[in-house]
Amino acid sequence: MFFAQYVAYGIDSLHREGKGVTMTKEQLAGLNYLLEQARKVKMSDEEAAEQRRSFAYGNAAFENADITKEMIEAEDRKLHAGR
Repeated sequence: MFFAQYVAYGIDSLHREGKGVTMTKEQLAGLNYLLEQARKVKMSDEEAAEQRRSFAYGNAAFENADITKEMIEAEDRKLHAGR
């Protein structure tokens, strides 16, 4: 999933859980427009890899300050070698 889908999923989840998200009709329309535009974006393989690595680094480094971007890149390259 890409960012727009995560946002849409998160908002849908909040609504299903009854937590609600307070937005005006204009804000909701604007958000829906942006989400639709984001869904149309086609990322290259390298852009997708960079996004994947950034996501992995952000989550891993949060838990362990010894994690480096280089470590994440090396592991990602091993996992996706030959694809």
